[in-house]
This record gives sequence, structure tokens and C-alpha cells, in this order.
Amino acid sequence: MSYEYALAGGSVSVEQLAGRPLIARHDEQVGPPLEAELRALDHEPNVVFRTDIDETIRALVAAGTGAALLPAFAVDEDDPAITTLGLDDLRLVELLGLLWHHERVLSTAAAELRAIVCEVCGRIDREAAAERVHAPAA
Repeated sequence: MSYEYALAGGSVSVEQLAGRPLIARHDEQVGPPLEAELRALDHEPNVVFRTDIDETIRALVAAGTGAALLPAFAVDEDDPAITTLGLDDLRLVELLGLLWHHERVLSTAAAELRAIVCEVCGRIDREAAAERVHAPAA
């Protein structure tokens, strides 16, 4: 977000973005589900511009047009016109699929990649399940 929209602290919640002008992508499938999260909290997103070009998003944020949600690799944290904040309560979930030909033997590297992905995704899934079990009832 531009310095004009900066919020106190090093992070922001989805609720704090409610009502603020937002720069969003055309398709939420290619980015975090911020609009869906705002709607789930009974807030209609105030999207003032849509683009799928990161440079345009950064320029609009720097110009004070609105706030935007971008992955960390797409933002220069040293840009004085933009304040970068973490987003605390937006769960980022991405479907991941591994495909290989069933009649071919995987290379050692591919087999190791498959094992690591299965281990990490299994650990993340177990942690998410534990969070759901321990979450307070609404």
C-alpha cells in the first residue's frame, strides 16, 4: 500500500482492508482470495482498478490509487513510495498436482521432489487439521 494508506504495525488484517480502495487482478484464481475473504466478512470489496500486470499494480499503489495484494517477490521492499505489510489472517491455499507418466521410471531427482512435496504437503495438511480442531467455535 502507498504511504497514504499505511496502517500501524508491520501487518494488516483482512478486516482492516474493508472499505479501502483496492487494486485487484481480473481473476482471483491467479492470486490470493482477498475479495472472497472480504465478502465472507460481510464487506463488499471496493475494487477501483483491475489489472494482471504487476508493474501496473505497483505504480497504481505508489500513486495512491489503492492498496493491493501481491506476493513478496513482486514487490521492491526498498521502494519509498510503497509500504509493504504482511497479511495476518488470509489463508493462502494453492492446489498442487504432480504428474508423471505411469509407464516411465522417475529419475532420482524427480522421485526426491515427489517425496519432499508429499512430506511438506502432508505436514501442512496435518497442521491445518489441527488448527481446525483447536479453533474456538463461532
